[in-house]
Amino acid sequence: LLTHESVFTNIAIIDTNTKDFQANQIYIFGACRVNGLRLIGIRSTDGQGLTIDAPNSTVSGITGMVDPSRINVANLAEEGLGNIRANSFGYDSAAIKLRIHKLSKTLDSGAL
Repeated sequence: LLTHESVFTNIAIIDTNTKDFQANQIYIFGACRVNGLRLIGIRSTDGQGLTIDAPNSTVSGITGMVDPSRINVANLAEEGLGNIRANSFGYDSAAIKLRIHKLSKTLDSGAL
């Protein structure tokens, strides 16, 4: 996104980096506000690329399997990255795992 001082709501990015190139996956230029960034099928970047590179923007509501070490934003406006994974289901119960802190490297840092 090459824009300046804009507000975006509920952006969905589906299946990037199919060629596994060395580059940032999502780049937001300018001082923007992103409320809700859903990442579906994002492939891991190699050693030099970031998943989200928004050095002048405020981003909130990131969902998807995103490695926190691959995020560069000016302000992450929330307490956690909001990732939950259901591990098993029963007729009247479920087991889920979640990321309890935005800087946790694993989604399985907490369980209920």
